[in-house]
Amino acid sequence: MSLKVSVIMNCYNSDKYLREAIESIYSQTYTNWEIIFIDNQSTDNSPKIAKSYSDKLKYYLTGEYLKLGAGRNMALEKVSGDLIAFLDCDDRWLPNNLEIQVKTFMDNPKVGFSYSNYFYFDQNNQSQRLIFKNKAPSGDIFSLALNDYQCGILTVIFRKSLLRHLSHYFDTSLNLAEDYDFFMRILYYCEAKYIHEPLSIYRFHNENLTNTFKESFPDEVIYSLNKFKRMNLDRKNIDLVDRRINMFILRKSSIINLSRFRFREFLCDFINLKNRRPYILCFKYVAKAIVAYIKNVI
Repeated sequence: MSLKVSVIMNCYNSDKYLREAIESIYSQTYTNWEIIFIDNQSTDNSPKIAKSYSDKLKYYLTGEYLKLGAGRNMALEKVSGDLIAFLDCDDRWLPNNLEIQVKTFMDNPKVGFSYSNYFYFDQNNQSQRLIFKNKAPSGDIFSLALNDYQCGILTVIFRKSLLRHLSHYFDTSLNLAEDYDFFMRILYYCEAKYIHEPLSIYRFHNENLTNTFKESFPDEVIYSLNKFKRMNLDRKNIDLVDRRINMFILRKSSIINLSRFRFREFLCDFINLKNRRPYILCFKYVAKAIVAYIKNVI
């Protein structure tokens, strides 16, 4: 018996690339899937485009404008598949994406989470590059992902049964790190499988949400890391979380202070960190700021 995949698409005025994204799902060599399409009060041609497809695309209109996390939560309540995937309206899947990833779950009952390599396409200069040259980890990767998170949401598929472990789905207080927060809590409960073959294409353009909220990213990750500390972590993972928190506190300080050449304030923030100070990272930030300062003076 084949596994059904529920593909979640959240849309707000995304008609520019929407048809490409939907067509990339309809072009999959694996055909047991549904699209849960959440229209977040779009005023462009997105509704017309979505409704032009067969009933494998299930269209839902929100009653009001929702943040992305809330829209995804709405979609998660409507899925009927065994597996859940996400595709943003400006990204694409390669035709064999579902076939390869679903086979991973069929062949490995212990695997609850699959992710893959993917291409980064810059819409501005029409260039494309591979994200990972080296293989990302498989297995129990929660600790490794704390240190180096590599799961692009457009590549992730996970078993719906894992949702029962979560007290909440996407955290609606977050704007940028909501997928990191969500997937890390899932990874705590399952084994993962990485597929090195690129199976998706992420499109970078000037309207990306990543660009809109990038300055708030350190605060959001720190918030999520503190949430993880309330889980039943062992001492090793608690130490990893503390180290990551310090790194993002320093990253935030570099954005606020070093970008304005306020070296004293930055170093005070570094000194005020609790244990596990990231000395090498501090040196890199300061060295980069010094070079920028010299160029500015000259």
